[in-house]
Amino acid sequence: MKRLLFLFVAFTTGTALAAPVVVSEYDLEKRVSRLERMMENPVLLQLSDRLAEQQREIQALQDRVDRLEYRLRQQKADEKRQLDALKARIDELEAQLQRPAPADSAAVEQASAEAPVERNEAGGSEKGLKPADTATQSEYSAAFTLLQKAHYAKAAKAFEAFLKKHPDSVLAPNAAYWAGEAYMVLLDYKSAWNRFEQVIKQYPDSSKVPAALYRGAAALAKLGRKQEAIKLLQREIKAYPDDTVTPKARALLKQLQAGKAK
Repeated sequence: MKRLLFLFVAFTTGTALAAPVVVSEYDLEKRVSRLERMMENPVLLQLSDRLAEQQREIQALQDRVDRLEYRLRQQKADEKRQLDALKARIDELEAQLQRPAPADSAAVEQASAEAPVERNEAGGSEKGLKPADTATQSEYSAAFTLLQKAHYAKAAKAFEAFLKKHPDSVLAPNAAYWAGEAYMVLLDYKSAWNRFEQVIKQYPDSSKVPAALYRGAAALAKLGRKQEAIKLLQREIKAYPDDTVTPKARALLKQLQAGKAK
């Protein structure tokens, strides 16, 4: 008897569970109305607006981070190009210094350095520079060694001290030029231009003038003074068509005129 009762209860319960749940249209309307009232709640609307605003702010921050990362990559690439160019110029200078000089070159250089007046290519005259004694040469070499070891800030400071102490030394044009190169690596383009300009104006007969014109134009371009840079490059190309830096000057001029220089 108990077993029959158990089977009856199990059968009726299973039937009830299997029966479909019927939801009336009225119940659906009530549920929709309740949801609509919740959505119209001022607190919920405010929270929704705040969430949308925060999402916009997050997107704006992400865009800014992306731009900063891009600029950082560009800056690192620019710094690497500057370092590579400087190393190449230092290597070139060292190679020149290691070449055997003609037997009478020292006497010619000494006579030129001691002459009170030197003639320039334009036919004018300029006060001669003093020859470098051992102490002066040692000071210059110490500054140049700092540059070779990539201690650019210290090198710039040492060259500045040299220029202040020996403005009329035969090594002053070189000191001004390499100070400019050190500032270029340090991304201090204003100071770099000041030193390149010093070579151009104060030491117009120096062999560093063509390079100073080219690198000075590069510094001016970085400062946003594009037209001045173009004029400086045109001057270098016209005055020194066969100089070793002239092909680079032509390439930079082409980039500036095309608006592609960075």
